[in-house]
Parts: sequence; C-alpha cells; structure tokens
Amino acid sequence: MKKLAIATVIALASAGASAQVSVYGKMRVYSESYKLGTASDVTQVTDSDSRFGIKAVEDLGKGLKVNVVVETSVVADAPNTGAATQLGNRQSTVGLSHSLGSVDLGRAKHAIGRALDSYDVFGNAAFSSTTVVNASQGQRLSNATMITANVINGVSVSYQRGESEVIGTPNVNAGSLDINYAGIQATLATYDNQTNSTSNLAAVKYTFAPTGTTVSGIYSDNNVAGVKTTGKTVGVAQTVGKTPFTVLASYGTNELVKATNVGVNYALSKNTSLLARYIKEDNVVNTKDLQRIAFGMEMNF
Repeated sequence: MKKLAIATVIALASAGASAQVSVYGKMRVYSESYKLGTASDVTQVTDSDSRFGIKAVEDLGKGLKVNVVVETSVVADAPNTGAATQLGNRQSTVGLSHSLGSVDLGRAKHAIGRALDSYDVFGNAAFSSTTVVNASQGQRLSNATMITANVINGVSVSYQRGESEVIGTPNVNAGSLDINYAGIQATLATYDNQTNSTSNLAAVKYTFAPTGTTVSGIYSDNNVAGVKTTGKTVGVAQTVGKTPFTVLASYGTNELVKATNVGVNYALSKNTSLLARYIKEDNVVNTKDLQRIAFGMEMNF
C-alpha cells in the first residue's frame, strides 16, 4: 500500500506539465480523558480526522476543467498497531467542472455528510456530537456519480447516486438544494438507501459580521435500519474581539440522547491552532452516557 501511495504521488507529479498538482493535509490530535457509562475514565491519545490529499486540475479551456482528488485518512494515534488505511478512503474522484456545475465519479461525501460538515460549528469532526444527534448515514458513497448544477447565483442543486453493483440490491440516492444569499447559508438535504434507512435534513447558518458571531441550526428526520429519530442541533461560534480565540458551543437532542459540546480554538498562526474540547452526552441507556475532556493541536498544510 505504501508503494502504491508513493507511485500515485510520482505519477501525479509527473503530470505537472499539463495539470496543476497540489498536496494538502491536516494533522489534528488530542490527549483526552474519556469516560463511558459507569466505567472509570481512561486517558488516551485520539486522532481527529487527520488526512493527506492530492489534487490535480487540468484546464481544458472555455471554462472547462478536469479535477482529480485522492484524499486518505491518517491514523495519527495508532501508527504502531498495524492499522491499515486504504488509499483514497476519504475521497477518490475524477470529474469535469464548469461555472454551470460539475460531474464527478468515484467515492466522496453525500449530501447529508456535506451538510453536517458545513453547519456543525465543530465541523463534524471527532469531538462533535452532530452524528449522534443527526444521523450521518455513513457520510460517503462509493461507486458513485455526483452531479452539481448551479441554477442561479447563490443557488445550486446536487444529486448523488451510489451503485450497489449487486443484482437485486437497490442503489443509494442522495441530494440537496443549497442557498447562499445575503450572508445566509441554507440547505435541504435527503438520503435514501431504498431498503431501511432514510434522512431528511434542513440547516441554516448566518454570521454577524460586526461581532464575528456565527449561529447555525440543524433539523433532521431520520430512520436508520428501522430506528427513527428526530434530531435538533443549535450551535454558536464566537471570535473574541481581535484575539486569536474562538469559542464554540452546541446543544443537540433527539429521542435517544442529549448532547452538549463546548470548545475553544487558539490560533498560533493561519494554519496552526491549539484546541480544547468538552463533550457530555446523556443517553437514555445509562451505559452509553459519555463524557470527554480533551486538549489538542491542529495544523493544516
């Protein structure tokens, strides 16, 4: 797998004469106190969505571009356990894009996963309860066709179809209507695996420019393998004046859990931050109650 990854980087880099190739990534790791149910708390080091990615773009002219993305998870908290990470497990797509929209083939996040990323003030990362309150439905589709159309300025629609590739097994469908107008972002998203799981989600977000306050809300109606829930999450992100501090807070609830999340980001630079997180999830099943206190660091490159 390592040889394949290296070969992929070399192949993409060699195409640099005709395509623009860039490498990017994120390392985000926490040291935390983790307590589940009535068990004693455990101190552990936890990776939070660290990744390594490669992008390639070729301009075909007349506004048409070819795009390739290969993005892979990095298991930063378990480098010596032999845990395997499949190349491109986060996203592996090739497609065409234009100002009118885009078409991509491969593996990537579907409409529900994208919405949770955009409207959760914690970014739908490891130290967030948004996927506990609002069903993520796996977040990604493989063997997928993904289409986005820019209807008018600030309004777009998307459709994703994951092929089952098995006779008699239904395909998975997802899609969204996305609006960005006058500083307000809003999304209506849906997911249906055509067997036993569906989700319908509505989300909105607004940033008050004078104060740097971002307020967001998510409402979801979910059925996950026959378990039905209605999720509601509200969140606030507040920059503290001209300081490098950002304070985050969210509260979410459904029929099974009530979740409170609090966090602080301290920006050391444009790309690097120190992080603090607190999570408390009260579940109807006491053995699933969760409390986490964590301090970490993140660098984007």
